[in-house]
Amino acid sequence: MGGEGFIKHEMQRKVDLACSDIEKIISPLRFEAPQQLLALLQYCIRPLLDHWVRLMLPATVLPFAQQFDDRIAELASEIIHPDLTVGSHAMRRARFPPRLFGLNLRSTVVTAPAAFLAFTSQAAHLLLNEVNSATGAVIPGIAHAQFAPILGNADRDTFWDAFLASGLPSAVAFQTAHAGLVAQLPAEELDSDSYESHPLSAPISVFGASVAKLQNRVTKQLELIRFAEMRAEINGLDRNDHTRITFSALGKLSTVLTTPVIANECELEPDQFREVLALFLALPSPALSNYVGTELKQPRGRVLVIDQFGYQLCGAVMKGDGWRTRHDTIKLTLDTILIAMGLDVTTEVYDLFSSTLSAAQKQTLDSVNRRRRQGVIPDFLIGMPNAIRHLFELKAINLCQSRYSDARVNACERRAGSIPNEYVKHAQELDRKHLDTPAGEVGPVEAKLRSFGAVNPLVVGPFNDCSDGVEKLISMAAEQGSLRLWRSLGARTPAAAKGYLAWKIRRHLGFASFRAQARLILDRVPQLHGGFSAASNRRSAQRAAFFQRDPAQARTDYEQGHANHNSW
Repeated sequence: MGGEGFIKHEMQRKVDLACSDIEKIISPLRFEAPQQLLALLQYCIRPLLDHWVRLMLPATVLPFAQQFDDRIAELASEIIHPDLTVGSHAMRRARFPPRLFGLNLRSTVVTAPAAFLAFTSQAAHLLLNEVNSATGAVIPGIAHAQFAPILGNADRDTFWDAFLASGLPSAVAFQTAHAGLVAQLPAEELDSDSYESHPLSAPISVFGASVAKLQNRVTKQLELIRFAEMRAEINGLDRNDHTRITFSALGKLSTVLTTPVIANECELEPDQFREVLALFLALPSPALSNYVGTELKQPRGRVLVIDQFGYQLCGAVMKGDGWRTRHDTIKLTLDTILIAMGLDVTTEVYDLFSSTLSAAQKQTLDSVNRRRRQGVIPDFLIGMPNAIRHLFELKAINLCQSRYSDARVNACERRAGSIPNEYVKHAQELDRKHLDTPAGEVGPVEAKLRSFGAVNPLVVGPFNDCSDGVEKLISMAAEQGSLRLWRSLGARTPAAAKGYLAWKIRRHLGFASFRAQARLILDRVPQLHGGFSAASNRRSAQRAAFFQRDPAQARTDYEQGHANHNSW
């Protein structure tokens, strides 16, 4: 309560105090814990003005909300990425909730009108006395004496019309805010009669009925409109534009990035977190900022030039076995998840064909180069308990021009589509070249492979984009897990537990995949230094020397150690 000057002074004081408190929180954690700071921004700092934008007229509070929004954007830029600036595409993305591939840093300026509408529609009738129809008791209003002369003897049914016609500042502000929000609706939504999902399409008289979760519904309706506008802008970019490629690739598994750190599997190292956020928001890689334009030598005399997003770095042939490490990280994470959910799982399915081969054939096949046999060694054999099992093959595709050069192409689905036939071809090759199967006939390896049906492809990309098979496997695992765990989780039914388990599985797998992608980039960056090869050779020589001791001396050392310490 107070005059306009007093209100503005108090609001400025509150904004200044909030910004000061923010600085105290941010300063000691800026470099050590960006992931935790993002969670603080999302859930503790950004909502600091939410109470006031509900209570105050939008025209009064919006200038202060703008100051606060600008400070939030500056903080996001400091702790996440310097290119995450006010007005940038990345900041527009960040303002959306996770379900729309944002970081949940909603703009207070944007949400203020909806907040005011919701509060006013729910609380305005409390100004006047109200008579309990059952008991006849009078429920005192907040300011009956002041507003009764203006609103007359309006009861609950007629109050809203009287309020809108009263000319009160709050009534005028309500109508102005409502008109401003309705003006943002596309033509097709103006005539919608689905008020549950399109509340702004309803007549203004409906708002007096204290609609449940009105702010949430209005905000969601407007966010979907703005998201559609942004998506149309992005789709208007060149098909090989990195922003469009990234946006087109994102899926459910990508949204885990905004999960607060509530378990060890969610935590990323500071450099990993910034790298993954840059990938998620289509920003340049922080780790490559000083190496753009660096030449990287490749086999057969090829030379790659490092780009700002990491396409050439991730697709290059380099030391460290990074591709396999990333693949195995995702594979073993899936193995852990599926076993925990109670599925019948065999990971790395060796000796799949032994039962169909003679001793001589098995010996012949064992002599084949391991790389050739790898083509028919599936990653998983999975089935529900006491049910038929199926083969699954996991592929982790890289951020490279051969995969991600056209936003119109779903890279994961394209790769997934080729996997079943690849397995059949590999099996036929082994049969014909090594087991003397005549052309046109089905050999023992191919017959055994076909007995499991088509190999199910699982493909995961660098943006945590994935093939449809991954989502189906998550759903299957969550369903099986819900049947086993719903009581221990405290759920009322298995169906109630399934959604939670699907979210937990997606979070566990998503963070493992993002962490592996960040490590692929960060572990390769040192190789861009001129002295990396020399240092690597020195390390290799030293490690080799350690294991090249005299075998007799090594045995003596072991026996002495075992005698002194009983066991190692």
